[in-house]
Amino acid sequence: MKPFLISVLFTTFPIAAVAEDQLVPLDTIPERPYPYEIVGTQPGDDLEAIMQVFTERTGAEPYGDTEVIRVQSPEGRAFEVPLDVWRNIGGLSRQEIIGRSNRDYEEAFRVEMATDALNGTPVVINRSMRLPTGELPEALALRAQIEDTYGPPSKVDMNDHGSMTMVYAWGDGGFIPDLDAQPEREITYMDRGRERTETYQPCIGNQAYSGSVEYRFRHPRERGIMPGCVAVFQISHTGKPGQTSISFKITDYELARLNTAETDRQIVEALTGEQDVEASDMDL
Repeated sequence: MKPFLISVLFTTFPIAAVAEDQLVPLDTIPERPYPYEIVGTQPGDDLEAIMQVFTERTGAEPYGDTEVIRVQSPEGRAFEVPLDVWRNIGGLSRQEIIGRSNRDYEEAFRVEMATDALNGTPVVINRSMRLPTGELPEALALRAQIEDTYGPPSKVDMNDHGSMTMVYAWGDGGFIPDLDAQPEREITYMDRGRERTETYQPCIGNQAYSGSVEYRFRHPRERGIMPGCVAVFQISHTGKPGQTSISFKITDYELARLNTAETDRQIVEALTGEQDVEASDMDL
């Protein structure tokens, strides 16, 4: 099978011109089975409703990026569509982030979205804060509050450098009480054209599959996205002299898989299905 040709153009949100092709959104998004929330929001919620919540909290306007993806079949058919990739609200400016600024900021939000095949629904929600010491809780106090809300985590790491990470993992069988104690599963995948088999544990990174939820067209796909893992809720706390940083992040891998499968299906169908080709009328 000859490979599809793919090109991607990144541009500032919003995009000035819209490509002719379209992705058709699914009628419904499945309700999320896990209880984790970030200021009352979850992946799968309406994007604009989430943006309104975050805008009211920060008093800032969202900014984001759009990319234009173009896929061309070996027969010359092309599919081109703009995709909103992410939106940010609050926090540091892009120039400050690129410059790795250590400036304090009260609160910032980042949402990473699915394609229009899932109506741009949020797949990742991230909230972060960086403030002077004393204006945010210490690690143990934060841990106690989180455990009062959700119970003991699937995993917690604390190190000597002032950092704590808590992970709540939700697999295809529900909450995973001990991330590292899961029985191993077997997975077969393609690696450079060769079929390989490995063992893995859900919600833990492995080279046999992808941990990225960002949509990138591939056909055929050789590796899936976090098999057996529905979602991961990660809480991070870092204390430095004079400064405390806290972040909350929910990544919904089930929505990412649904988004990838439906977007791939629509693009492949558009490029391989029966269709009439209308001749152009350019000046020859």
